[in-house]
Amino acid sequence: MVRDFPLNGEKGLGTLFMKMKPSILYDSLEGAQTSFSYLLAYDNTWNPLFPDMLDYSVLPDEVIREIPSFMEQGRNTRYFGNRHYFFCKSDQTNINLVLLVDDFAFMPSSQMVLMNSLPFFALILILSALLSVCVLYLSYMPVQKLKKMISSEGSTENNENTKNEWAYLTESFLKISNHKSQLDYILSNMIPKISKEFYYDLLNGKPMDLPYIQSILANINSPLHAEGICKTIAITFHESIEPSIKVRLLDNLNQALAQFSEGICQYVMQQIDESLYAVILQFNADTAAPEITGFEIKLEQAFFNDLSDPNAAWLEMGPKCSSIQNVSFSYQESLERLAHRKYPSKKTDLDLNASHEDSVTPNHHFFRVQLKSISDLIMKGETDPALQKALHICHTLSRDGTPEEICRAYEFYRLAFLNTLASYRITDTEQEEYTIVFESEPHLAARIGDPSLMQEYMVSFCTAAIQLLAEKYQKQQHKYLVRTKRYIEENYTNPDLSLNLLAEQCKTTTSYLSRLFKESFGINFVDYLNQYRIEKAKELLLTTNKPIKEIAITTGFNSQQNFIRVFKKHVGITPGQFKSSFC
Repeated sequence: MVRDFPLNGEKGLGTLFMKMKPSILYDSLEGAQTSFSYLLAYDNTWNPLFPDMLDYSVLPDEVIREIPSFMEQGRNTRYFGNRHYFFCKSDQTNINLVLLVDDFAFMPSSQMVLMNSLPFFALILILSALLSVCVLYLSYMPVQKLKKMISSEGSTENNENTKNEWAYLTESFLKISNHKSQLDYILSNMIPKISKEFYYDLLNGKPMDLPYIQSILANINSPLHAEGICKTIAITFHESIEPSIKVRLLDNLNQALAQFSEGICQYVMQQIDESLYAVILQFNADTAAPEITGFEIKLEQAFFNDLSDPNAAWLEMGPKCSSIQNVSFSYQESLERLAHRKYPSKKTDLDLNASHEDSVTPNHHFFRVQLKSISDLIMKGETDPALQKALHICHTLSRDGTPEEICRAYEFYRLAFLNTLASYRITDTEQEEYTIVFESEPHLAARIGDPSLMQEYMVSFCTAAIQLLAEKYQKQQHKYLVRTKRYIEENYTNPDLSLNLLAEQCKTTTSYLSRLFKESFGINFVDYLNQYRIEKAKELLLTTNKPIKEIAITTGFNSQQNFIRVFKKHVGITPGQFKSSFC
């Protein structure tokens, strides 16, 4: 814009060309109802243009030296010495303008403050007056009514009305008391349900903040606290066990917990399903390791004392964890150990030596279990809880261990995430915001051993990886794919199952359905169908004694030779080798 400005308070006028962002001037000067203190002009080498008319001494040398570098960076403001400096360069004349504003210039006058505040004071007075009238009315009327009722108590003509008033008040009071009793009864019956759901979410790793956990524990009168070393016990029973025996074993365990836990720990027993129970133990801070070991031995002896068949029930203790917020880590470990004992014929990644460890070890197996839980949440459409759990693990890993151990745990976590992504055919992305997931080199913090930098990196990594998994899941929810997957699950035994048949079922074209498979699953229809059939064949190989030819026919392959060829292509070994490796 072009304006005529008075120069240094003199009457002479000079025409200057100025190009500045209007928002800066309006917000800082006009909006504050003030004016500038000084306006200085320089040539393109920052020499004063009007040395005799303007006071250039008000601009410190330090600011003059910094302004050119600021302008190169695209910045046009500087605050120094209780003054604001606004500067710009005219595109038409190459004149550099500097505008100085003192802090006190932003302060409005007392008259302006009074004029602006007067309407608010008037409004407050009016509202106060109305509120006072209401309070006086509400306080005065009940007193007058009560006074009238008492004064008319001896009057015969108003005696009946008075009794009705008192009867009404009495009846209302009794109703309120009755409703309170009903509410207390409802709440007392809801607490067990709330408690069961809370412990179930806690054991399964639902992300919860410590204040929230403490609040719930207090409301359900739990003996546990938000802080303290914890571990879990997982108990399961054989499907054929008699109910009376199961009840007796659980009673024995409860009695042992009540008898031997005093001075050692607090506990809560939680039923997960008909055959699975969990116990959360929270040890006292002064409990020594030998006491804990002796306590655990007594529990096992009490539980197995009346058990004649050793394969009718199993009990496994998980490792210790740092707080109840992380009790799901111990629970998942105890479940893995329990599954290994209950199904010894099925190999797992669990190292048997890990059963003797006294604390949760963040190794490959640990993160594999956590990633399975996270991916299950995503496949249920619960992306936010999945992200919360992933970030919760990030923050938990940085609490214990040496810097080298913490960084190694983060690297295990990163590799487990990459393996999970690969299992869903996600090995690369063209989306710039997700490139951090597939960086070829490990993050710098992994080499320098800085846990804080590694944690910051993994937070961004997990956020991007969760979004990639969620997008993949959303693509797989196309109505044709949902219908197709359901049809395959119900008819995979049919050797004539084909893409043409599925396209007819979905009332679409084979080319469109084939493209959906490729985009959503990363493989074509034939590979998807074969993978599903191979997984079913694995289950039959491990759980039945059926011959390979019968398993091939049962899973929809048209011949034994074709079944063996496809099985070796997907698994790397033949069906016979697979079965023998698990026996």
